Amino acid sequence: MGSSVENRKIKVIFPRNPPDVFDNCIQFPTLRPSLRCPFPGWCVEIIMHLAEFLHYEVEPVLLEYNRGNINWGNYKNNTWDGVLGMIANNSADTVCMFYQQTDSRREFFDFSYPVTSVRPIYIVKRTTDDLSSGLWNAFSPYENTTWAAYLAMFFVQVIFMIFLSRVEIEIGKGEIFSPLETTWKLIRLQLYQPLNVHHFTVAGNWTILVFSMVQCRLFLDMYQNLLLSSLLRPMDRSPFSNADDILEQVKDKKYSFVTNYVGHWYFEEMNSNVTTGHMKLLKNITTDNKVKTVRSIKEALDLVSTGKYIYPIQADAYAALLAKDRCDLAYVAEGMNEKTAHFVFSKNSRILSEFDDAILQNLDFIRRTHHKYFLEGFSIPLARKKRTKICLENEVENEKRKPLTMMSIFGIVIIAAGGFILSGAIFVFELYLFWQGKLIQYKIKARNAWHTTISTALHTLPGAPNCNDTNKITSSNSPEMSIDQS
Repeated sequence: MGSSVENRKIKVIFPRNPPDVFDNCIQFPTLRPSLRCPFPGWCVEIIMHLAEFLHYEVEPVLLEYNRGNINWGNYKNNTWDGVLGMIANNSADTVCMFYQQTDSRREFFDFSYPVTSVRPIYIVKRTTDDLSSGLWNAFSPYENTTWAAYLAMFFVQVIFMIFLSRVEIEIGKGEIFSPLETTWKLIRLQLYQPLNVHHFTVAGNWTILVFSMVQCRLFLDMYQNLLLSSLLRPMDRSPFSNADDILEQVKDKKYSFVTNYVGHWYFEEMNSNVTTGHMKLLKNITTDNKVKTVRSIKEALDLVSTGKYIYPIQADAYAALLAKDRCDLAYVAEGMNEKTAHFVFSKNSRILSEFDDAILQNLDFIRRTHHKYFLEGFSIPLARKKRTKICLENEVENEKRKPLTMMSIFGIVIIAAGGFILSGAIFVFELYLFWQGKLIQYKIKARNAWHTTISTALHTLPGAPNCNDTNKITSSNSPEMSIDQS
């Protein structure tokens, strides 16, 4: 190279940190993709493209850390250690890794124009398939508020129909007033088994029309379609619905946070002087429920697998790739805000402005590279050795291809079983009432027969007065006779 190019060198730290820098190729670091090494790392491809665009020669600076155990930089005793410490003392110009801005980092470092954005995610232990998980599948197409509104509408319709039936009786147009029969007809109409439901007034018939269109056709037809998609949809095995739900559980001390890097921007923002929002609530919660610190990603994931810890990381972090080797983990990102990611340089770096211009002029290449590593669905090996485990059951496509299992339709089976049990209980109750009625009739007949037998037996006894004598005695003892005699 010429002297002009030799003078344009930049020292770049290359850590063993997939997917930013892969170390599974023959040479480390491999700075350009090839047939033998198509995925050298998505940060590698970007920084090499920018360096070539700016006519810089890259001088690799290697770290001795193994992947998963890299010290990315912590501010202790008024100095930076780790990777950020090397940039602060000018041992390197930058690192092949994207950092997020925090208050302490902005004080000592400069950041490039945003290269990409990342979203923090929570790694948690997934729930297992049990009877309770499939119990409510039949009701999942609608929220609880929707079901409550539907039942309220149904009861209002029933009450109004009963009222109309009563009014029709009063004005002489109705036949028989039976609230139970009216309710039963509406239930049959709701279940597409209509009986003869009609009214003698226009208002009553119009009410039936509205009930049929809204309650029967619209609501139930949508429910049938949504129910099928709900049963076929892969089951959500995350114990949390969003980030706020996680904070509530941590607040109640049912879970705790764990990390292998306390200098992560997530925790630094948490400890900053925020006054509102997610981070403020997180800071208040972790004051009582302390964050547990471990030495490596493996230790953090092991604790998550116990079901008592939550591991906050970035979606593009090496820990996220390692977590995919474990089949008992779930990921929660709902409710989390994205954070811009940048190249980091020492304060007042001579090459910062050039990199900013290069990033702006090469955004298309950056987007294509991001798409290649994260959205194309390529199977990117983490090492030359085979992965620990491939969780086929976690793949969305495999979940969609699965036939309906008993677990999926367990809620429907419970509803059917409940209906049969209720029907049987009502049948037994009706039999009980029937036999009680028969028993009462039998007792009445037996009592009457007994009284008749006793009366006949008494009249046939010797010396017993006959009916005429009895009448005479009764007449002689009456008050009227006494008055006349007097």
